[in-house]
Amino acid sequence: MLPVFIGRYPAIELELDFTDAIVDLVNGDADVAVRVAAQGDSTLVTRRLAPNRRIICAAPDYLERHGTPEKPDDLLKHVCLGITSRGGLNVWEFDEASGHRAMRIRSSIEASSTEALRRLALAGMGIVRLSDMLVGPDIRAGRLKPVLTECNRAEAEPISVVYPHRRFLSPRVRVFVDFLVEQFARPWWNSAGMEEEVTAGSLPESAAMR
Repeated sequence: MLPVFIGRYPAIELELDFTDAIVDLVNGDADVAVRVAAQGDSTLVTRRLAPNRRIICAAPDYLERHGTPEKPDDLLKHVCLGITSRGGLNVWEFDEASGHRAMRIRSSIEASSTEALRRLALAGMGIVRLSDMLVGPDIRAGRLKPVLTECNRAEAEPISVVYPHRRFLSPRVRVFVDFLVEQFARPWWNSAGMEEEVTAGSLPESAAMR
């Protein structure tokens, strides 16, 4: 997206921080953040960009060598790629005949970055559960294959853009937020390539979303 934004607003200087850590926006550590998490801070304005689905998937090579899990308990016999120090993301949720099930995966391979987990999965190192935003293009290209699709509880916290609640928002922040809303309105990330309607930015700007 950035070449389009820079082309429109060449005078705006950008400093990008790609981190999975929560950045303190109120104290001025950044102007804007894009998050995939529940928002409970009333000092921040939240605008929804897109829905979010978590897909369980693995490289075809891995599945050929180790087999394809048919039910959640089969994951106990597989290498599940986990994220370091993010307990919630290591709880994989399922809808089974007996009801909802939350399963904490154990892994001999962990990483502190979701992009690193994606690359480990592409290298055939194990099974991963990541946002459709990250793995959708790989699934469409056949580099990764979804598994446990019938029972995986895919829906997760939406992707949102957040910024401090200020009466007078700087023009550079406003145009950047509006640009993100515009770009995310097109579901380019969807693993199935579905042309679904996305109501990005439809939440009120005066309150935080949870």
